[in-house]
Amino acid sequence: MTKGTGLFLGKFQPPHLGHIRTILNIKNEYNRLIIGITEDEKILKNHEIQDILMDIFKDFKNIEVIVVKGIVEQGTAELPRDIDVILSGNHKVLDRLSSKYETEFVARTEGIGYSATEIRNSMLGSKMISLKNANTNLKMELIKMTSLKPLELVLPSHLNNIKEMIERDEIVKKPLIVDIKDMIILDGSHRYAYLYGEGYEYAPVVLVDYDDEAIFVGKHLKHRFLKDENFTISKVEVRQRAIHENLYTPRTTRHFFPFRKESYPIALDELKKGKNRDISHLLEEITLLDEINLDRGYINEIDEEILVIQEYLKEQHETKKYLQSQIAMMESHVNK
Repeated sequence: MTKGTGLFLGKFQPPHLGHIRTILNIKNEYNRLIIGITEDEKILKNHEIQDILMDIFKDFKNIEVIVVKGIVEQGTAELPRDIDVILSGNHKVLDRLSSKYETEFVARTEGIGYSATEIRNSMLGSKMISLKNANTNLKMELIKMTSLKPLELVLPSHLNNIKEMIERDEIVKKPLIVDIKDMIILDGSHRYAYLYGEGYEYAPVVLVDYDDEAIFVGKHLKHRFLKDENFTISKVEVRQRAIHENLYTPRTTRHFFPFRKESYPIALDELKKGKNRDISHLLEEITLLDEINLDRGYINEIDEEILVIQEYLKEQHETKKYLQSQIAMMESHVNK
């Protein structure tokens, strides 16, 4: 049974096969499907995108293509009045509009070249900012929440505990660690979920170059030192997951950085609180007991990593003693 009128919103900067396949997948579900191009002229002007999409879907009588004036994230978008449901693959857009409209999340079609972010980065090439070889001079910045891309789901009880601690101190002690290229959250998923859910406009962030080989990812804390058959996560997979909003389960990835995660305390007041947002799409469905067991498993990982570190320390102490004995033997010859 077909539905009424659906409005599929997107920036389409630029239009790509992922957009086309997604629209083709849902077109028969609605008597009338409006493709709404929202304001954002990073690469193409909106009327150019409209011409492209109208040409692609010209043979489908139930598809229309319009340009939406205003900006959804700022609440200024002028949407058609005769619509039954708003469709999008962007949870942030749906959160913004859910109080006034019926909304429905549309999963993005995945595939190589099916990401506007990937295509924009490829086209912009040398214009991309790089922090390579500058990790020793890291600085904390305030970044718009709407620019950030989550990587993992979060644990509800752990999130509640973080909420209690942050609001008790009225500060965020450590910044998120974020890939400067695709704005993926590599560290700080629960802090992000808290700030996003509470309606804050900005997050404290340290930007890093994820392409730097000194930054790597594993599935276990001991992978900081040792690689084994379970060391299977790649940076390509991480990027694909975040870009397509196909989030990992909590604590799937272990990111390792060539710097210490130092505190940069910042007051909540500086992050500009707005209206609360829905974060149901960020929450893992898990029982409290399972969450406790997950924490115990993480503690076991820490213990295993400590054992590896102790083995390295033992090795270094033995090397030190060996060198000291060598020096003593050489000095005995000098004194003869």
